[in-house]
Amino acid sequence: MLIYEIFEAIKFRCDYAKILGLINSSDKLVLKNKPDKQYYIDYNSFGSYKDIVKEFVEEFKYIFPKEQVNNLLSNLESLKIKTVIPNRTLVFSNYKSLATYNSKNNEIIVETNNEKHIKNTLYHELLHVASRRVKENEYYCGFDIKNIIGIGINEDYTEYLLEKYFKEEPEYDRRAIFIQEIENLIGEDKLEEYYFNADLPSLIKELSKLSNKSEVIRLIYEYDALYNITYSNGLYYKVETKIDSLSKQKEKVKEYVL
Repeated sequence: MLIYEIFEAIKFRCDYAKILGLINSSDKLVLKNKPDKQYYIDYNSFGSYKDIVKEFVEEFKYIFPKEQVNNLLSNLESLKIKTVIPNRTLVFSNYKSLATYNSKNNEIIVETNNEKHIKNTLYHELLHVASRRVKENEYYCGFDIKNIIGIGINEDYTEYLLEKYFKEEPEYDRRAIFIQEIENLIGEDKLEEYYFNADLPSLIKELSKLSNKSEVIRLIYEYDALYNITYSNGLYYKVETKIDSLSKQKEKVKEYVL
């Protein structure tokens, strides 16, 4: 694991300029939908998944603000859902079901071994659909900027929202504590707003009030690495230490203000 972490440190230095450019170029990403627009969604085009999509939309409308609902409905107009035969790796793995969302094509690809778990899988992907935004013909999804930075926090926060709002008995995984701490740092409403507006730059800007910007970007970058190799205790400790440091800094600021 030490070799991997050294490689990641070198790669971060090489990628930093590109990452910074992407973040700065995405500063004004939020697009407002017309509140009076009528959306036409062909639920029948979703085949056997149409009832799940309908149910998700109704629950989403009840939970989230109208602007976010409008964005979801706008994306659902052109959404495609396809099912493919699970590959050999998936068949013999512990996955109950698997799906991926391509924000550019606005398409969910479902690989499933167990129909019983497809609802949670689709709900996760539909949250991605709800966080899809467009800027100058470029497509963004939640906190993920072009699969270059933000994929780790994006996937974990999406799963966190699924557990928090759509399950009667949430089952948070090990990394959910990081999401909860970040939520505590900037506030629940603000974090949701940044996510659904595909606004990672604003999240980084907000966290940079408690640290320097390069350290916050490094935190997001290491979170990505942790997401890709979940068994790395070394990376887990690094991310944990950085988030703890932000939390301590916030407490210092509160004490100073009070």
